[in-house]
Amino acid sequence: MLWFMVGSGHFYISAFGDATQSNATTLLIIGVVLGAILQLNALGKLGGTAATNKLLWPYESHKNAMITGGVLWLILWIASEVLLK
Repeated sequence: MLWFMVGSGHFYISAFGDATQSNATTLLIIGVVLGAILQLNALGKLGGTAATNKLLWPYESHKNAMITGGVLWLILWIASEVLLK
């Protein structure tokens, strides 16, 4: 998530100067909701903690965690491009 930490002070200010506060708030809400869903899933609140729960796929190996992180970054990046333009 370093992209968004560095981008907030460097990339987004110059590239998305016309973004409104409501657009930024919408992006923040999307990020918080996605984070909450991932946290609830990791705690076993979505589908339980049984070994047969397919929702726990992102946490089964390091490779799966890296894939999940990449997909999460892509979703947030596309959302930022759409909402902040």
